[in-house]
Amino acid sequence: MSSLAEFGHLQGTATLPSGHRVVCGCLAIREDGGTDWLVFYLPVGALSRVDAEIGGFPFGQDGGAASLDWRRTLDNWLAAIGTDIFEEVPFLLGLIGFELSGETYAEQLNGHAPEERWEGYLLPAGGRLRFDPANR
Repeated sequence: MSSLAEFGHLQGTATLPSGHRVVCGCLAIREDGGTDWLVFYLPVGALSRVDAEIGGFPFGQDGGAASLDWRRTLDNWLAAIGTDIFEEVPFLLGLIGFELSGETYAEQLNGHAPEERWEGYLLPAGGRLRFDPANR
């Protein structure tokens, strides 16, 4: 994507599975001699304007297991986007969740997502991408 390579950070709108449009962004982070990251994000404030269930996520009663119901549809949609990207440009790890900071690396996981997961994991297995959704 030449625009991403040129500008490093793109902003726009995305149509959610619900049909609502929200602002979004995408940026590329390239570490010298290290890992490259592609970040696609949807601001929580924008999501909460189109879905009252989101409330004050991730804080208080709106976080944790209570959020899994509305997150499941959104996470599955994001996993499908990740799968499309993987078919064009294979990667070692994809993460879906709230404010993921780059502290998790594929080599730490040995191809397996943690048993308890606050975020979803996209991991290659046998040439395909496996999605292990958040369960917390």
